[in-house]
Order: sequence, then C-alpha cells, then structure tokens
Amino acid sequence: MRPHPRYFIFWILSRIYCWLLLIWLVELFRRKLKKIKNRNARNAQLQRALEDDAANQLKPVHLRRSRTQIARYHGISRDTLKWLAEGGRSMSAFNAEKQKLKAPEERILVDHILQSADQGFPLSHKKVVMHANSIIRSRPQGYASEKDLIDPESNWVDRFLIRHNDELQTHWSKALDTQWARALNSTAVAHWFNDIVKPHVADLGIERRDTYAMDESGFTPSDEGRERVIGRRGTKTQHKQGGADHENVTALVTICADGTVLKPSIVYKGKNFMTK
Repeated sequence: MRPHPRYFIFWILSRIYCWLLLIWLVELFRRKLKKIKNRNARNAQLQRALEDDAANQLKPVHLRRSRTQIARYHGISRDTLKWLAEGGRSMSAFNAEKQKLKAPEERILVDHILQSADQGFPLSHKKVVMHANSIIRSRPQGYASEKDLIDPESNWVDRFLIRHNDELQTHWSKALDTQWARALNSTAVAHWFNDIVKPHVADLGIERRDTYAMDESGFTPSDEGRERVIGRRGTKTQHKQGGADHENVTALVTICADGTVLKPSIVYKGKNFMTK
C-alpha cells in the first residue's frame, strides 16, 4: 500500500535507505568471511613452512636447503620464517590466546555441535554458550573468575560461527518425533523393504493404483517447536527431536501410490468426550 502523496517521497527514501543498509550489512559480512578465510589460509601457509623448515634441519648438512629457499617456496619472507622458527608468534596466534576458548577447546565444541545436530538434538545459541562455559569450568588448572566465562547475552556465538563458517551454520529447527527418530535406522529400513514390501507387494504384482497409504499427523494450535539452532553447513533442514504426546489437532491423510489423493479428515479435540 502506498502512503499519502504528501509523504510519498519520504516513503521512497525510507525504502531506499533500508535496501542500502541491507546491502551494506551483507557486504560487511562477506568481507569479514573473506578476511577470516584469508587469515586461515595464511596461518596454514606459515605452518607448512615451519614444518618444512623443521624437517629440513634434521637432514644432513650437505642435503639441507637454505631458509631463504624454503621461505621462497612457501611464498613468505625469510625474516618471517626465521622469526617464527625461533619462537616468535604470529598475530593470529597472539589473538587466539585472548579468546575465551583455546583452539583445541573450540574443536571439541564444534564436534559436539555437529554430533548433536546429526542425532536430532541441535543446540540453540544459549546451549552453545552453556557447553562452552562447561568446557572452561572443566579445565585442569581451573579458571580465575566468572569474568573468564562467556556472557550469554554477548555476541560470542556469532563470532564463533564466523570462525567456523566452513562447518557450521544456523537453521530453523523442524520438529521430529522421538519415536520416528529412533525408528530411522538401517535395520528397520532393511526389514521394511526385504521382509514386508518385497514378499507382500512386489512379488505378488500389486499395482500402484491399488496401493494406498494412510497416516495421521498431529499439529499443536500454536507452533512452539520452531527455533534458531546450529547445525552442519550444507543441510537444508535441521530436525529437532521432541515428544508427540501433547494435545493436538489430528489430520488423516490418504495417498495412492499412483499420485492421487483422497480428501483429508481433520479430527479436533472432543469437548464432551465420555460425558452424559
């Protein structure tokens, strides 16, 4: 709906401003990701050069390459390689020491997030912070104070996701009944096709037009099972396990194997059930 002609110009300017702001934010995020990817590539380059230099020092003197040759091969300066080989730290390593979680600890957290998501229990932002603080509390040397812990209201999770954007991304969760999740395994699937479908349908020559499937689905009056969670990058839908024993509206759907369908039946909660 367009505004009053008197305010039309302000409406146009506000729309343009919103689009420009959105474009700027997307570009800012893109540059941030590019910077992180370049930094990770640079760190990997320095690490390969250090490993090559360390292996070179173990060779006989007449077979060793000069440090200049090694640095040139890996595309870095000789002074940088010499400084790192003598115990110097890169800026990335220095900044990593100031992070709430060390690199090995972040690796543990990433693996836990991926495993939880694959099993149908994706973690929300608050749960990621909770597990991160659990890792901090479990350090053998302990932690100095509560200041070492991560504030749930901070943007730490957003920065954590940017650092591991090649593996993690956010999804909208989709409810998956616990019984369905447990039933989805290789043994149950093989039993269904080999022991039920093949002898009772395929081998008997039952046609698709004579095959119907009916199922019921429950829906709550208000959708409360949807939230922003973290899962594996590249997956389109992140299922979330939960109980299906709550009161709901039931839909009975009947579909034929040839693609035709019957009208669904909707069953609501009875108001006068078992009453006189």
